[in-house]
Amino acid sequence: MVESEDQYLKEITSPSELKRILSFEVPRERVESEIEEIIRGIRKELALPGFRKGKAPLELVRARFSETAKKEAFEKLIPLAYQRALEKESLDPVLPGEISGMEYGSEGPLRFQIAIELYPNVTLKDYKGVKVTREIKQVEDKDVDAEIENLRQRLA
Repeated sequence: MVESEDQYLKEITSPSELKRILSFEVPRERVESEIEEIIRGIRKELALPGFRKGKAPLELVRARFSETAKKEAFEKLIPLAYQRALEKESLDPVLPGEISGMEYGSEGPLRFQIAIELYPNVTLKDYKGVKVTREIKQVEDKDVDAEIENLRQRLA
């Protein structure tokens, strides 16, 4: 069975009316496969002394670049899961989410939370037919002359 990224969203909590906390869980197999794919990509481009380009032993590449590959995998999987969750739940955040509580140990899935602020729902009341008064000020020639003289003095 192929998993889709929108299945990674496990829970949505609402600490306030406009705030949501999205809790995610990415299966370990998915994270490890992504890390492995990145390591293989690094291997193709890597030229280590004593080995032809792309022919370094996979274990050597894995030992040297596992942390880099893990960070790259997180940078790919987290936004993907976040975007799919926003689409699935029809959420429209004001700003990009704030990631917190990221856990990825030697066992278990990748867990993290993203806090978002939503736009408020604004309903317009009946505004047509509202009476307003407009104040019209009469401008005379002497007011215009005084303003021109004021501008001349300031810009002289």
